[in-house]
Amino acid sequence: MIREIYLWANGVLMVFNEKGEQILKFQGRFMEKREKLRKEDLSKAKFYIGSWTRGIVPMTKEEFLSSGWKKEKFVLSKLLSQEIRLNKEKMIKIGRELIENSRAFKSLGMKY
Repeated sequence: MIREIYLWANGVLMVFNEKGEQILKFQGRFMEKREKLRKEDLSKAKFYIGSWTRGIVPMTKEEFLSSGWKKEKFVLSKLLSQEIRLNKEKMIKIGRELIENSRAFKSLGMKY
């Protein structure tokens, strides 16, 4: 049974079973293997899209099997939106920490 599917920005697929072993019949170019994948039980599969230099992000089964997207642009936009969201979360966390630190300084009568 297929458990994880990785699509890299260069169009190469990596497909793994429940034991973490690569399933060789699905290895290769996504556009060549997509129809084979559609015929498989993907109910428990997790889908990822990524770039070796930018990391990976999860995607839905529908996004993954869609025939209407341009792979490279989709990969980059998906990764960039994930990166922007993570950076925004980090900035919010840092801001909250700064506010808490300034309150702590003030409660001790200290200036920062």
